[in-house]
Amino acid sequence: MSMTNEDLFRDLLPFVSDKLAKKFSESTGIGVVSKLDIRSVTLGTSLMLKPNKTEERRLKDMEGFFHDKEAFNKADKEKSVYRICYFNFDGLSCAITVMSSGKIGNEYFLTKGHFHRPLEMSEIYIFLSGQGVSILQRKDKEKPVLIAPLTRGTVAYAPPFYAHRTVNIGNDDLCWISIFDTKARLDYEPILKEGFKVLVVEEDGKATYVANKSHI
Repeated sequence: MSMTNEDLFRDLLPFVSDKLAKKFSESTGIGVVSKLDIRSVTLGTSLMLKPNKTEERRLKDMEGFFHDKEAFNKADKEKSVYRICYFNFDGLSCAITVMSSGKIGNEYFLTKGHFHRPLEMSEIYIFLSGQGVSILQRKDKEKPVLIAPLTRGTVAYAPPFYAHRTVNIGNDDLCWISIFDTKARLDYEPILKEGFKVLVVEEDGKATYVANKSHI
């Protein structure tokens, strides 16, 4: 049975505004996301066996990445936002990320977001559980920002020249596997300095997006 673009984010409709659901059509229409038929996933532990490196991003590590500075200053800085286990192979690397559910003010928990160095590098994500979105933004500021839907079974593509950020809009952990060239370097500085064009926030109990007035 063929899959429609709406099938790629049907599971997310209870969580998102009509505005955000409409925005999804831009990314699904150009093939940034596809879908695997994963019926269920049981994660025994968030501690992966024998990774090459592990990292944990607590709120104290995320200063400058949330827009509501007052809410950030009041939050528990030891709160874990996401954990990453890296596995390096010959030519390719794999990372497994588990992101907690939460918000700072009305903005959902998010990854820092990064460009690749060199910019021509791309990345593949396979989502195992949870509900989220990916923000994709080119360095070329005239290009529109994309917001891609992420649920269990989503295969998401971060194309060359795009910065990308993952946001957890659900009530549970968001878990995914990413695959990228081992030579790729992650450049967080432009995002810390300029931000993304849009913020994914909660309004009236649902996720939507608004313009980031702080974007340079």
